Amino acid sequence: KIEDLIHSAQFATVKEELALWAAIDEPDVLEGMYLCAKYNYPTLKLADLKFLVRELALNAAEFHDNKTHPYEQIRTLNKYVFNKIQFKPDRKSFHNPKNSFINIVLESKFGNPLSLSVVYMLVAQQLGIPVYGVNFPNLFIVTYKDNDTQFYINVHNNGLIFTKEDI
Repeated sequence: KIEDLIHSAQFATVKEELALWAAIDEPDVLEGMYLCAKYNYPTLKLADLKFLVRELALNAAEFHDNKTHPYEQIRTLNKYVFNKIQFKPDRKSFHNPKNSFINIVLESKFGNPLSLSVVYMLVAQQLGIPVYGVNFPNLFIVTYKDNDTQFYINVHNNGLIFTKEDI
């Protein structure tokens, strides 16, 4: 019974924090993922997650060149994310809740389309690559979008690049 009370209190706290987070004009995506994970991992610290993402971006920076064509920037990021550090989709247990907890995804390097896309997007943005989330029916992907160029990236399919015409 005590455990149920603790979970109820944790859930109420997370709901309140998520409501406050959602009310912000431009909420921090990592913070939102942190709040969701905090329900199951109450001792989790946002600063620890920020450190892990920053570390991924710093390691990716040695391969990154902002002066190359956007497609090449994404291909290089794909090689880093999917080949070097080996983030992968969890196809065997797709709906497992662990695939939605950002701390577990960063640790295990397995995730669902949303969680993998968030990690990819956060690393890209820290490198100055304009990548943003796009919620399609039945699939969450990311888009590279600047003033001149836009294309899409399916992070759950190892960074497959496709165009608006492909959609």
